[in-house]
Amino acid sequence: MNVVTLVVLVAPVVFLLVVVRKRSQRSRVRAATVSIQADADGVRRTLADGRTEEVAWDEVNEVDAFRTRVGPHKPAGGGVVLYGTHDRGCIIPFDKLEESSLLVHIHHLGGFDVGALITFVGTDPSSAPGSDTTLALLSPKPLQTTVTLWTRPGWSATGTTDATEDPGAEDDDDR
Repeated sequence: MNVVTLVVLVAPVVFLLVVVRKRSQRSRVRAATVSIQADADGVRRTLADGRTEEVAWDEVNEVDAFRTRVGPHKPAGGGVVLYGTHDRGCIIPFDKLEESSLLVHIHHLGGFDVGALITFVGTDPSSAPGSDTTLALLSPKPLQTTVTLWTRPGWSATGTTDATEDPGAEDDDDR
């Protein structure tokens, strides 16, 4: 195989790798947190590209925490997601938990277990029992692990409340 053929075969692969790397760097820069603040009203986060995320405590329907090895939250190791309505919510990266004062104000969600959040954030997944076995070391690790820490009573993941139908109500189709 001559040098020209080798260059023709390798050049597209190198170009593709450069494009993918630049794209992920741009994504990380745009998703960087400029400011984040939790207070008595809710949580607000401003991103480097000017976008804002915010949610009021009375809008929060679910709280998840995730640990990740890929994506824009990889440097932080993961984050806490406060789900509100379809267009309101907020992600707090793990490395911004103290700065945001989230742990001070999350008591606004009745019944939230702060200890479970602290345990999830502070636990090293590679230190789990049996993780030092040869099989565990060779097994593939998930790219992301997510746990639900809190759900508003009466709220389902579909975004609807778990209301029961009134058995005494008449159905219009029966008339």
